[in-house]
Amino acid sequence: MRVACTALVVLVLGFSGAHAQNPVRISAGVSGGATYYCIVSRCDTGSTVGVFADVEIAPILAFEIAGRRQFCFDCDRFIIGDAGLVLRYPARRIRPFISAGVSRTSDPEFMGTHTGLSGATGAWGWFNERWGTRIELRGRQVGRGDAIGELSLSLAHRFGGT
Repeated sequence: MRVACTALVVLVLGFSGAHAQNPVRISAGVSGGATYYCIVSRCDTGSTVGVFADVEIAPILAFEIAGRRQFCFDCDRFIIGDAGLVLRYPARRIRPFISAGVSRTSDPEFMGTHTGLSGATGAWGWFNERWGTRIELRGRQVGRGDAIGELSLSLAHRFGGT
């Protein structure tokens, strides 16, 4: 989680000031959601909280990095990091998207650390040029045959160009 928070600060501060002539759009925010996971031959539900940053590469393409903490009733806490590319429809207010990338899931006490694939779909809704919310359905591969599904809601602030 510390690594994700540090990366978020570096992205926001680094890109915001360094691209004054050609501003880069960065969306950064917090998220929370519910999960359903099947790991080590058992399935259960949980919840997540996290932070993320999304750097626009082109009007329809962005790079996203996120860090989340998953909590569940009868297991240790998972730390989840995601990074990937986001393809989105370039509308002003409602922006549907799909994403694909890698996920790193860690719970040293229970299952160890695993790297797998991650994919998501959802939509951004922007209240104005700077503030928006996102609903997202994300799936993650965790090790061999294990998976985590997540439905989350995010609140974000957009920095940079308009």
